[in-house]
Amino acid sequence: MSRPRKDRVEEYGGLLAAELRRALAEDVTAAIGRLQEQQARELAELRRGITTLQRRVELLLERERGRRRIKLGRWVPGGPGRPPKDAADRIAAFSTRPRRRSP
Repeated sequence: MSRPRKDRVEEYGGLLAAELRRALAEDVTAAIGRLQEQQARELAELRRGITTLQRRVELLLERERGRRRIKLGRWVPGGPGRPPKDAADRIAAFSTRPRRRSP
């Protein structure tokens, strides 16, 4: 009588599980690496955008500092131009000006 063959299904199943585990780990590691690279590229792009915006804000602030207007006073209504030079005309223009109501 011949000897019965060993049942190696369990052994082969274990080897297959180990091979699948290794292949899945490689796939997951590769996917995570691709996502990290993509995230790093997007983060670098956002940082470049932020530095560009900072430069633009600094330029705008410098422009505003350079263009400082000196307010000499209010001019009465009557359109653009210079106020009347004569004091009587100024007083008349001021008195005809509508007054604002304070809240």
